[in-house]
Amino acid sequence: MTRNSKELIEEFKGGMKEAIEMTDLGKMSFFLGIQVQQDRGQVFVSQEKYEKEILRNFKMEECKPSTTPMNQKEKFSNEDEAEKVDKKLYRSLIECLMYLIATMPDITYAVSLLSRYMHCASEIHFKAAKRILRYTKGTIGYGVKFQPVKDFSLYGYSDSDWAGSNDDMKNTSGYCFTFGSRVFSWRSKK
Repeated sequence: MTRNSKELIEEFKGGMKEAIEMTDLGKMSFFLGIQVQQDRGQVFVSQEKYEKEILRNFKMEECKPSTTPMNQKEKFSNEDEAEKVDKKLYRSLIECLMYLIATMPDITYAVSLLSRYMHCASEIHFKAAKRILRYTKGTIGYGVKFQPVKDFSLYGYSDSDWAGSNDDMKNTSGYCFTFGSRVFSWRSKK
């Protein structure tokens, strides 16, 4: 006689409760700054609360949203003519944006690119980082949705900027993989 998965889960929970003192808190809704919504076999993760907090911390709650995280034609350099900015402030902004990548894969490339200039940040770099913040203002509430799919096709996409760095002529490449209709892995690397 075979048992269904619900019976097995209940048996496992019962055994765990005897071995370890535990409390069932129900479905997870918040984890390490990430909001989790679970409904009918779907899981949606976002960082809306954290995005609003970042905008408030950098005094950009009322900023005009941007439709893209970065100007595609803009090139950055270690030695530009612009005035240098406070390294601590710039580093803080980049670190906040790096945490957002967990639920916003669309800003990965831009944040990765700007993180290279934490040691020599100028007004040009800071302005580009603030553009990412303006982009997040326009996409508050967006996130990553995981749901069951019937089409289990695996697709991979990649791109490169071919010697896009003005400082060392190295390229930045990136990739993402989808399974079904959802992205599950992404990366941007110099």
